[in-house]
Amino acid sequence: WGSVGRCPTRKGGTAERTNNSAFLHHQLALCYKRKKTDLFRQGGARGKGPEIRQLIRQCIYHLELATTLKSNFITAMAELALHYGESKDFARAEDMFQTTFKVAKKKHEKLQSVHLYYGQFQQYLKKSETLAVKHYKKCLTLGQDTGEGKRSASSLKKLAERRLEGDPRDGEAFGILGFVHKAKGETRQALECYEKALQFDLKNDKYLSALCDLRLSLQ
Repeated sequence: WGSVGRCPTRKGGTAERTNNSAFLHHQLALCYKRKKTDLFRQGGARGKGPEIRQLIRQCIYHLELATTLKSNFITAMAELALHYGESKDFARAEDMFQTTFKVAKKKHEKLQSVHLYYGQFQQYLKKSETLAVKHYKKCLTLGQDTGEGKRSASSLKKLAERRLEGDPRDGEAFGILGFVHKAKGETRQALECYEKALQFDLKNDKYLSALCDLRLSLQ
């Protein structure tokens, strides 16, 4: 689910500084995450189970230190929640995500990122497409030009297109595509998708409302 740049170096630093730096522990966790992601991208996950589990443990170790050293470190908290999920500790992951949502809302910071992480947690780990779509939509609503917004739009588009490959009459999938196009200001494409969504789901008030708003915007 993404990679980072170069790992932090210890050049000119000390072990003590590293041990007491929330930022460096977060960066170290991202390095282990990148290595884990690279294993999957290179098709090396097979037979690499023990190595991947060790990398997840390393991520969790450094993220726990980062969030201990710096309370309300929202990005590290969301990463930690996601990695708890990867380690199959779903209850702990859920608790951490809910805490992170509260902090993000209170501080008015990083809420879009938390929705993205939670959507990924639901899609890939809990296998709940319904909740994944819900939080990807919330993420996209908070800004479509940001990195998080673009990733959510891409995830929603892929989910919808995959569903339509299995069922070309999936009204909800067309509704998801309509939502994405509308958020991106692609009015005519959104209209087409919502019209198809209503064709297969005639009584859906949300699709009808969106369609009316789009038509009015063209007048």
